[in-house]
Amino acid sequence: PSFFIQRHADMKTRTKKIWTIIVCAVALLGWGVLHLANNSRRLASEGVETGAVLTSSFTRRVQHGPGAGRHRNRATRYEEVGYFSYSYRVGGKLYEGEIRRTGPLVRARVGDSVRVCYLPDAPARHTLVRDGEGNVCFSRGLRSRQGQSRRSE
Repeated sequence: PSFFIQRHADMKTRTKKIWTIIVCAVALLGWGVLHLANNSRRLASEGVETGAVLTSSFTRRVQHGPGAGRHRNRATRYEEVGYFSYSYRVGGKLYEGEIRRTGPLVRARVGDSVRVCYLPDAPARHTLVRDGEGNVCFSRGLRSRQGQSRRSE
C-alpha cells in the first residue's frame, strides 16, 4: 500500500510541475505579445522617421510545396526572397537592422535608401516604413530627411 501512496504523490508532483511550466510559458507568450503591441503603438504615436541605407543585399530562390518524395507530382512553386541589411544614424550613433522580404524590395541594391521609424528615447527600437499595401518602400541612392517626425507627415 505504501508503494501506491508514494506513486500517487509522485504523480501529483509531476502534474504540478507540468502545470507550472504551462502557466509560465503562457505568461511569457502573453508578455511578449503585449510588449510588441506597446512598441507598435509607441512607434505609431511617438516615432521619428529617418533615412537608412542598404548595406548588404542578396536574393535566394526558395521552393514552396512538396516537390520531392511521393508527392513530387504535386505543384511546386518558387519565390525570390531578398535578404537585406541596413544602417541609419541617430545622434551620431550608427544603428543596424536586417529584413527578409519578398515583393518589390527584392529589386533593392546596396546603397539604396529605405525609411526607418525609431523611438527617440530608444533608437535601436525601429521598424521600416511601409506603404499602404504593407510593402517596404525604397529609393535609389540615399535621400535622407534626418529627424523628420511621423506626426508632421
